[in-house]
This record gives sequence, C-alpha cells and structure tokens, in this order.
Amino acid sequence: TDWTGQPTSGKTQVLMELLLNTSKYYGWKHLVYFPDVGTNIEVIADLMHKLTGKTFDNKYKNVITDEEITEQLEWICYHFKILTKEDNSATMTPFEFWDYAVELQAREGLQTACIDAWKDMHHDYKKYGGYATYLEIVLPYRNKLAEDNNLHFHTIIHPSKIEKENGKRPPVTPFNLKGGS
Repeated sequence: TDWTGQPTSGKTQVLMELLLNTSKYYGWKHLVYFPDVGTNIEVIADLMHKLTGKTFDNKYKNVITDEEITEQLEWICYHFKILTKEDNSATMTPFEFWDYAVELQAREGLQTACIDAWKDMHHDYKKYGGYATYLEIVLPYRNKLAEDNNLHFHTIIHPSKIEKENGKRPPVTPFNLKGGS
C-alpha cells in the first residue's frame, strides 16, 4: 500500500493506528522505519499514547503511570521492530529493507514492513539507469517479494510541491507523487 497526502496531513498517524489495530486484534508484528516521527523512543511513545489513550504530560489527569509504561512497552516491543535514522542514516536501500523484512518474517513471524518516508531511504538511481528505470525495477521487486512471502509492505510517498489554487492546495493525485504515477 502506498500512502500519500499533503505534509502534516496525518499519513503516519493513520498508518500507526492501522498497525496497532492489526496487532491488537490479530497479533500481527511489524517492521517500521519512521525517521520523521523521531527516535525509537519517540516512536514507542507515540505508539504507547495511541494504545492507551494516555499522555506523558503530567499537567493532565490522564497521565500514563510507570506501571502502564512497563506493561505497554513489553507489548509494543513484541509487536514492533523499530528502525531509526540512527540505525541506518539513509544508507539502507528499499531492497535491503524488504529483504530484512523477509528475514524477520522467517525468524519472528512478521506480517508488515513500513517505510516512512521513501525519501529517507538510499536510492542508487545511477546503478539502475535513472529514476524512472529504478522505479520500474524496485517496485515490481517489492510487489513480488510481498506476494511470494505473504507480507504487506506500506510506503509513505510525499507528493511534489502542489501550488495553491484560490488559497488552497488541491487533493494529491498519482501524478503529484515524487517519481510520477
């Protein structure tokens, strides 16, 4: 599944909710690379907030307790393998990421692998004859790997800058995705 939308429109937040629900209801496990969310601690805190509906801010009544943090941390670490920029600093290619997901599936029973965002991966366009040719190779590779291994891959792709019309940005179309339709 490829996800897109305007900056700060909630693409990652909706995807995280979907992942949490598949974990809660079906026991699914996920490999996630969400450098835009932050460090692994920030990703875990975001997941924990969504899971419990509680805040880490002491000025509110619904603050999460230390006991709840311990309990939820174990659950989150069981269902989520989190890679961060510190782990790969944009040196990992999508090929390597998806291959790693297949390896984790064999070892730990993974169901999904998520990239947010495509721009934060290493893409060796020259090796594949340019951007368009690269996409013609990398995307079928992803699709075949997913199908052959019964994995679901999510990719967040940012749109190219869309000019405002009458003060508002129009909805994103496939032609606005970086790399084209």
